[in-house]
Amino acid sequence: LNETAHGIIKTELSIIAGGKGSPSNLQEPQGATSPSFSNDVGKAKQFLEGMVHNANVPPVTTGYATANNRPGYQPEVKSITASTMDTPRAVVHEYGHHLEYNVPGVQKAAQEFLKYRTAGEPPTSLREKFHEGRYKPEETGRKDDFDKVFEGRSAYYVGKQYKDGSTEVIAMGLEKMHSDPI
Repeated sequence: LNETAHGIIKTELSIIAGGKGSPSNLQEPQGATSPSFSNDVGKAKQFLEGMVHNANVPPVTTGYATANNRPGYQPEVKSITASTMDTPRAVVHEYGHHLEYNVPGVQKAAQEFLKYRTAGEPPTSLREKFHEGRYKPEETGRKDDFDKVFEGRSAYYVGKQYKDGSTEVIAMGLEKMHSDPI
């Protein structure tokens, strides 16, 4: 991403999250963990502190998952799970879901953006397209022109929408900014 894109996204996230406020509210790992996982959470927190001011975002806990589980966000308990196999990128990604679920207006904006960008494009089964058992049969996505920024399956993953209305738009955007800084 170029400097202009980073600036626009950072400004939008700051406005959405309530302007200048406290630093990242990503809490230290809970329960059994490893030094490398704690370090990954620390790196994710450092990145997020530069991107999102959390005046209106509730705290989120982090927990250690086994290496064979996909990272995830559990909105009902405001918790991120990831493993040492996932790196800070996964924690940043899952924090995007935390923002979408907990900051008023974020989910609606992501839904409207996705609807506009993918209008008329039928959903594609991620499992069938990429022949990977990691995807559930009901997981679908839409590529749109997301492949101009995201490679391979990630382009389709940005265009994913869940039954509860949540999306991958914010999470994948934050992840991309983390993995591809200016």
